[in-house]
Amino acid sequence: MACPQFCVMGPFFHFLRETFGSDVLAVCATGMAETVISYSSQTRNAQMAFNQMMETMAEVGDAVSVPLAAPLLPWGPAVSVHIVRNIVALSGIRVFARPIVAVVRRILALLGISGLSDLAVGFLADFLASIGSSCISMPLNQLYNFAVTSKSYLEASGARERLAVAIGFLDETYLVRGEDGCFQGISAVVGRDLVLRCLYVATLFSLFATIERGAQFLWKRRKYQE
Repeated sequence: MACPQFCVMGPFFHFLRETFGSDVLAVCATGMAETVISYSSQTRNAQMAFNQMMETMAEVGDAVSVPLAAPLLPWGPAVSVHIVRNIVALSGIRVFARPIVAVVRRILALLGISGLSDLAVGFLADFLASIGSSCISMPLNQLYNFAVTSKSYLEASGARERLAVAIGFLDETYLVRGEDGCFQGISAVVGRDLVLRCLYVATLFSLFATIERGAQFLWKRRKYQE
């Protein structure tokens, strides 16, 4: 699914930006389009991995499994979380990177570093922006993975009950509470999940944006030479 997703994140995004005249609207539409083409496969992969893990860990006859999502339906449990996650993750290179370029140039000037190409400065801005979007989208990504592999969420009746299950998962996973239920701090799991999410999203998205920017440069140069 990587090739269709990159087509949506790249050419389709630029088409929507020209159509709407807005980066934010284009990112929102692109995030929804990305969900349409990737939700079913990502959901089934997560559920298959979960079921296999449960079969390995459980004793014979006691394995807990969840039903697999339909392979061709672009909607299902936590689809709204999936959409918001995609929008937030893509916002790094499409919305936040542009103003960060000026910040990067100022920092480089203060450090006495000069001579970096626009491509290198753009990569640094994309990477920093993607780190921010990775941190914001991390709990959404974890919530989505939990929702599609949790019987309590899948069997919940109504949006209110699903919301309660989702909040309970985030509370139990990322907050530390005492025996009396009082908040005591942030779990160390937060740091682990943030690092893993940043390593994946920030690296992938910043490299994608750099390749795209380089391709645009070569295309404009070719047209200019013609």
